[in-house]
Amino acid sequence: MLQRRYGPIQDWPDDFTFTGRARRRDGNYTWLETTCKVIRDPHLGQVTEIIGVSRDVTERRRTEEQLRLQASMLNTTADGILIIDRNGLILWANPALELLTGYSQEELTGQPTRLFKSGRQPASFYDSLWATVLAGRCGTVKSLTGVRMAAFIRGDEHYPVRNDQQEISHFISIKRDVSARKQAEETLLQRNRELTLLNRLSQMLSSTIHLDEVLRAILVNSNDC
Repeated sequence: MLQRRYGPIQDWPDDFTFTGRARRRDGNYTWLETTCKVIRDPHLGQVTEIIGVSRDVTERRRTEEQLRLQASMLNTTADGILIIDRNGLILWANPALELLTGYSQEELTGQPTRLFKSGRQPASFYDSLWATVLAGRCGTVKSLTGVRMAAFIRGDEHYPVRNDQQEISHFISIKRDVSARKQAEETLLQRNRELTLLNRLSQMLSSTIHLDEVLRAILVNSNDC
């Protein structure tokens, strides 16, 4: 492996480090990080010995692999994800958020989260949400947000992240576009109102109530809708 990387031994650098997998006596494999020192003859320049020191980095490799998987998940999920510091500044945004808002990651980094305010909610709305997450509780809200392309109704989930001292250091914000679902809910509510009206009219007609009372009920219920 080393000769493929560095060529003939005589061409090896004086110091180098490499990581490789080694088979243990029990048949299991472990990852070793080895630092080598090449000793050469001071007169001829030929390699006389190689001193190597190895350490087990299996746990580190597992952690790195887990971080890669987590990063892949964050980058490929359909939900918009933000990492925010305690001051409300955006540290990182995933590609889905770029598609959702029209802002690139470079434009979002370092910006305050108020960038997404639509102006439709009072300041107390955001104060209450911020107080909730600062207290260590998860916050879930639905609100109209302002973005570069157009406004949309979003469902937000905010989660506090604690450091080794159990202090809140960051927040993870997950954003979803729920405009279509909200529209479907409103459409269903409207249909229920119409069905209720038709049912009332049917009952009135079947009880032979005068036509003027039927028309009056139609006008009243149409105003309610």
